[in-house]
Amino acid sequence: MDNPLFSIVVVTYNRNELLKNCLLKFKEQTFNNFELIVVDRGSEPSAEQIVNEIGDERFSYVRSSQDIHFCDIGNEVVEKTKGEYLCVFGDDDLLHIKTLELVNNAFNKFKDCDIVVIGSVALIVTFPESICIPSDFSNYADFSYFTPDIKAVKFSGKDYLKWVMSAQFIGPEIKCKFPSYIHPSTFFLRKSENYKKVVKNQNGIMVKPSFDSGYLGLAYHTNMVYLNAPLGIIRRGDNVSVANRRFWDVETKDVEYMPKISQLENRGADSILRVLHLNKIEKEFDTKIRFHLYRNVLNAIRTDPIWDKQTVKDYITLFPYFMNSSCRKFDALCEFISSILRGLRYHSLGLVKYPERNVSNYFTMEHVYNIIEHLYNKQIDIVNSDLLS
Repeated sequence: MDNPLFSIVVVTYNRNELLKNCLLKFKEQTFNNFELIVVDRGSEPSAEQIVNEIGDERFSYVRSSQDIHFCDIGNEVVEKTKGEYLCVFGDDDLLHIKTLELVNNAFNKFKDCDIVVIGSVALIVTFPESICIPSDFSNYADFSYFTPDIKAVKFSGKDYLKWVMSAQFIGPEIKCKFPSYIHPSTFFLRKSENYKKVVKNQNGIMVKPSFDSGYLGLAYHTNMVYLNAPLGIIRRGDNVSVANRRFWDVETKDVEYMPKISQLENRGADSILRVLHLNKIEKEFDTKIRFHLYRNVLNAIRTDPIWDKQTVKDYITLFPYFMNSSCRKFDALCEFISSILRGLRYHSLGLVKYPERNVSNYFTMEHVYNIIEHLYNKQIDIVNSDLLS
């Protein structure tokens, strides 16, 4: 297809200046047949003024709110898009002006590929100076570099799915064949028959709690192409992306296949397992969770900035998963208790100041003993288990 329509969905919230830069890069695209929908989740002031200011008839605006889940409003908007190709793009990310042109060329060349992924560089904003880090596959450190013979790497979507599962500690550990980090903004999807089938199975291309895991359902059915050049700039390290795990507490209610604990990798694994289930392909894969994931969750709980009742509840929730996934039960038990004690020591030494509340009111040594006793008595049968063997 020489001149297909791209549908770009940009979700934003209170980042109007970043959004403006993002939209201007789309306006400069050498391939100009696209529609762009800005989904504003309640920005104050409204992002509509940015869309109106740019004044491009290809851009439209939809007002939503923080009360509606990203996936719900995203799927609703995506369903109404008219394009042959789809990209859900970050409001703080940028595209090279030739990106849509190159992606279209890739889709035309690789008819059996329903996903095209572009290379990107990460703009690290937590350091004093911005640093661009190329993706592992990229041969080019200069974002503005362009050559007509950009290498396109084709690979199996199923293999990519297996690698993502492995990276999220699901199933066996496998050697990485793909870029070490692929951002959701770098995915372009063809609305093929495979796409329509997956959307029907998942009730949308986005799946809670981590929306882009829904793309894996499509990956299972198709091949993928990776454009081996840094065609996107992905902003990483702002005050949202580096927030502590409790920033995502609201997402915990959507966790179904993993412990109901707020932690990034835990949510990611849950989304993947949900995609496998919704597409009825879970029996084709080893879905055992590796111990390392639960250890990461344990460390995240221990380093909560403030220990409160939710911290205690998360410890209790995690314990049976942590123990059951370890073949060395006694070592795991020691590590679990040690995590609690180290956390207590960290907070009781006053290394972090919390003028609003006294940590000792929420978590004391008595709580530690009560928790362990509760875990012993209520969650596992010590006498009949091999916990201490």
